[in-house]
Amino acid sequence: MGVNIQWFPGHMAKAIRQFEENISLVDVVFEILDARIPLTSMNPEVKRISGDKPHLYIMTKRDLADEVTVKEWLNYLHRLINQQWLLMLRRNLVLMPCLIKLIRF
Repeated sequence: MGVNIQWFPGHMAKAIRQFEENISLVDVVFEILDARIPLTSMNPEVKRISGDKPHLYIMTKRDLADEVTVKEWLNYLHRLINQQWLLMLRRNLVLMPCLIKLIRF
């Protein structure tokens, strides 16, 4: 008797479905990346669903990552994402007030 293992959590499927339903209401997509593992914290579904909409990639947890490695990742990501934006948050900076200020700008 085989067991069917569901590896994709239901809350993630629901979030992707909601994202697909509401993407037409969005002007800019914000994607939060972990500075320690920026590529693996990118979700390819976000890019697939949002298509050509502008992206702002925000790297957090910089204080937990090796500074030299972070600089190397930044150089690589600037080449990878080309025309898209990459924002690196300073240590101990609270994310939401910064985003609100950026959006109002």
